[in-house]
Amino acid sequence: MAKRVFIIGGGSSLKGFDFKRLENEFTIACNVAFIDIKPTILVWIDGNFYEKYKNQIDKLDCLKFANIDSWRMNFKEDIQLYKPVEEFYGKEGLEKGIYVGKVASSLTGIAAISIAVALGYEPIYLLGFDGDNLHYHDRYDKPSEEISLKNDYYKTFKDYKIFNCSLQSKITQFPKININDVI
Repeated sequence: MAKRVFIIGGGSSLKGFDFKRLENEFTIACNVAFIDIKPTILVWIDGNFYEKYKNQIDKLDCLKFANIDSWRMNFKEDIQLYKPVEEFYGKEGLEKGIYVGKVASSLTGIAAISIAVALGYEPIYLLGFDGDNLHYHDRYDKPSEEISLKNDYYKTFKDYKIFNCSLQSKITQFPKININDVI
């Protein structure tokens, strides 16, 4: 039986969100979202992210997925390395590669959705997937690029039950749903 999962991005729509509401849910944290919630799974793409948060990440008791192209990092043995690819393999993604959009401009959120699909989670609820370069936190040194320009990456998941809980999101590929109607 499939279980629902909440994927936590970094969008500004999460400002003021009470992450305790997700305590009894399966969650996938993208990048620094792990600081605000004890995730079931943590996903990141950038090796520099691991360098910066290594001590905190290594202490986390959850599944961890990192881009294999970050091989230069001295990862702790409990980190699952995935191969980033530009083709979507669905439930075979963990064996064949995790879809990240275009590898040169990959998104952690896309990787997180791919991992959720590969692990059989359904439905998938997205929080903080706003499609802009604003964040609910100030943990990044520089602003990220405009994500809404990569809207086509999300079309890959059109056959899956994925809902965006960011009602003002620029990402148009998924039906929107108010988080209060879900939890």
